[in-house]
Amino acid sequence: MNTETKKSNGRLHRPIVTLLVLLLPQLLIAAFITWRGTDPNDYFLAIEDKHRLAASLNDQPNLLLAGGSSVAWGSDSETYTEICGLPCVNLAINAGQGLDYRFNEALKFSSPGDIIVLTLEYYELTSKPSGIISTRTFAQVPSTIPLGRFPEFRSVFDSGIYEFLARRTRATATAGSDGTRGLYAWQNFNEAGDFVGHHGRKPDGKDNWGLSMPSKTDRAFQKLKRFVQAAKAKDVEVYYRLPCVPKSLAEEKMDRLRKIEAEFKSVFQKRMLNELDETLLPDDSFFDTSYHLIESEKLRVTRKLANRLQQKRE
Repeated sequence: MNTETKKSNGRLHRPIVTLLVLLLPQLLIAAFITWRGTDPNDYFLAIEDKHRLAASLNDQPNLLLAGGSSVAWGSDSETYTEICGLPCVNLAINAGQGLDYRFNEALKFSSPGDIIVLTLEYYELTSKPSGIISTRTFAQVPSTIPLGRFPEFRSVFDSGIYEFLARRTRATATAGSDGTRGLYAWQNFNEAGDFVGHHGRKPDGKDNWGLSMPSKTDRAFQKLKRFVQAAKAKDVEVYYRLPCVPKSLAEEKMDRLRKIEAEFKSVFQKRMLNELDETLLPDDSFFDTSYHLIESEKLRVTRKLANRLQQKRE
């Protein structure tokens, strides 16, 4: 090997070395802070329970609820089981996890004969995951890492790991949690994976309400169609439920919302469980965000959806 080749090889390896030099200290610090600062009641630890339950039921037909926090907060698994006669697992926790993660999770924990009821919050259709949410998911529950794909991992290194380290550093310094309100805690999920911490509580108001809409949905719907095809190949049937949102926020976005509804109908056709107009609810139907239903509305909406699902199955 001549000198030029040796130099060339050296140059080829420098980027890798540089990358390791830059990332290794961060990863070591992240590992220490995660270990030292983890809140034993962290909201995202509920993922482990949801996955454990779903895996334990794979020898029989089941109903899986997939989506973000609108599903976690707005579904009653017991009602679905009562009406549809199937064990129900609520896999949902946060819309920021990304579409690849969402679809991979639903496919992994579904078995032939299962039914998936999918709900995507509108800003999920940007198909861009949240860095901090992806990081929290992977850091708190490492078994979820194989469910991620390039967009989720990119979001982690673009911004997520830095925000995560900042939160964990503050938590470690104060010997507390990551700063989220006590309501957002692992203990506030029931055995089926439904969030029940807001039951019996008055709504927090609408200070941080918003209804973000995607400018483009092409990539999201391409992923959605691939997911539906993969589920069909696995003999798993997917139904779709539009999320409930405050009517006051939706009024100025109705043209966009109706176009998105039409896109979903073109994919799911008779497997759509609701219409857009049914999802536009009064402001007092929501707890602390524009997607989180209060208890009474959660039960009413779930019963209506479960009855419609059962009718479509018959």
